[in-house]
Amino acid sequence: MRTTKADLIALGVKESAIIDRELHPSFYESSWPLTAPETALLGHQGYYRHAHLRPNGILVAVIGNMWVENGHWRLQNMCKAMERKGYTIALEEIGDSCTLPADKIGQMRTQAVTLAVDGGAEWLFMIENDVLLEEDTLERLMAWDFPVMFPYLIDLEKRHPGFENHLTAPLLQPRTGLYAVLTAVMSCMLFNTRVFNATGLGLFGDHYGPNEFHLSQKLNHVGHRIYVDTNTVVNLARSPSRPRTRTWDEYWASQKATFEYSRHEERDRRPPPGYDPAFANDEVTAGGSYEPLHGTAFKWQQNGQQPLNPTRAQKRRSKRKTT
Repeated sequence: MRTTKADLIALGVKESAIIDRELHPSFYESSWPLTAPETALLGHQGYYRHAHLRPNGILVAVIGNMWVENGHWRLQNMCKAMERKGYTIALEEIGDSCTLPADKIGQMRTQAVTLAVDGGAEWLFMIENDVLLEEDTLERLMAWDFPVMFPYLIDLEKRHPGFENHLTAPLLQPRTGLYAVLTAVMSCMLFNTRVFNATGLGLFGDHYGPNEFHLSQKLNHVGHRIYVDTNTVVNLARSPSRPRTRTWDEYWASQKATFEYSRHEERDRRPPPGYDPAFANDEVTAGGSYEPLHGTAFKWQQNGQQPLNPTRAQKRRSKRKTT
């Protein structure tokens, strides 16, 4: 409830000190071009949040594009659900810079941080290709309005028997509330981009990047903690990588298989199971990629190239330009 002039006077505030008109000597104009949805989405946060040209603007940065089955369409549906609610949201798959699998994952994450900060996003949601998101995952994490938020992760593969749920320290149970933790697996992370004002853009380095404990150290050094919302549950299709659980030969065989997959295999961008193409509305390209959130043609156009599979709307616009 907003405080009224009568409330202030009742509290003993002098009427001459109450700023209720533009002619008051302490009134200063401040006009930020917020849309109606942006104002509505801020809600009570609007009373304490500082102004931003794109309040709650989000960059979703995906580390690579080697999607597990059902991973890509779940991400697209989550982004589209956020867009429908009025959020400004952008999606960027970070190009794979690795010579050996994961040897430049720190650099890829640093690219994501730089993109978010330079692009004016207020939030950076960084995920890997093996997470199976829900439509409300991002919105639930953002609702806390905390600088560093992780969801509760469940390891479906269970590659490390007995440790499949040891993805945080201390060990947590799902759907038991919000906890500050010492460490958490970095498959799915939400940052307010102002965190990087303190850590610098190089929080994740240029090579392998920090492990879970070192990331927590670096955040703690500037006064931040990792919070896990155990009520927001996200499944992981693959167990977190633990190279030292494998023999030398097993490790290098895995590296070789991943490297060859990254070079040659088609990416899994299929629409959801049971998707009816009669209602596609340009969401599925001619190549079979499910892209309800704008699609990738925009990026190709920005680079001065022709999109591989222009949508019908893009074809109409192109035809109008040439006639």
